[in-house]
Amino acid sequence: MKKIIAATLLIASTSFALADGYTGPANQATTGYTGPTNSAAQLTTVKQAKTMRDDSYVTLRGKIVNHIKKDRFTFQDSTDSIVVEIDDDLWYGTTIGPNDTVEIIGEVDKDSPWGKVEIEVKNMKKI
Repeated sequence: MKKIIAATLLIASTSFALADGYTGPANQATTGYTGPTNSAAQLTTVKQAKTMRDDSYVTLRGKIVNHIKKDRFTFQDSTDSIVVEIDDDLWYGTTIGPNDTVEIIGEVDKDSPWGKVEIEVKNMKKI
């Protein structure tokens, strides 16, 4: 019984000591990396994306130039154009027109009908 009481007191005193006033890394609010990046090295062109394996992740920068139907759009960069699938929840209330530059992170989809390559968009932002 003495061991249980001692263990309980040890746990309780340790938790109070750790919770009170700790300001280390785990308690700091972080919103993401803010340092420099070489985003140009991470970008993929549409032409390159069309030759990549199924389920490869790509980052594309260009314009959404046409709405095909439902969640399918035509995306175009300086090298080519491709169909992208953008679910409604990825717009985040943003209005994007054919003259706006966007960055798309997505997955190459070679399982689309008629063997065409498409991009399933996972995230996008207006640049």
